Amino acid sequence: MKTFFLAACFLTLPAITQSGALSAFNPADTTDYEVPQTVHQAVFFLAEFLGENEIELIRESDEVEFVGNAISGRGLGSWLINEWDLWSPTPLNVFFNRNGISNPPEMAEVILTSLHRYLNNRPMHINDQIREIRAFWEEQEQQLEQRREP
Repeated sequence: MKTFFLAACFLTLPAITQSGALSAFNPADTTDYEVPQTVHQAVFFLAEFLGENEIELIRESDEVEFVGNAISGRGLGSWLINEWDLWSPTPLNVFFNRNGISNPPEMAEVILTSLHRYLNNRPMHINDQIREIRAFWEEQEQQLEQRREP
């Protein structure tokens, strides 16, 4: 995957909620639900509760741009992190931690990338996404080590 982490963290494009793409996603509409325990449950939940207009906008958007916009600012990614308490040892958090992902924005990135792919009838490749995030951080660590060596 393209430099997905950098895109997710450093894109300064307007958040999707600001452009109106997810403005109808009202957390008040989701008061009586069980927090998803798996990435698949999270994707199916979002696909069910997002409005048809939002789903269409997500389908039509570029994957990296959608994920970056949703994570930046107070978009859907922030909602996922806070509402689903991805900072705490919930089943979803534990799944990611066991697979080497401990940063909630990266957890949201996997969920949102999977959502985009699901809505576009593409395989989610969750394990591949996780491997790419881990490979990114391993490469960063190697580069740091190389700089430290005389």
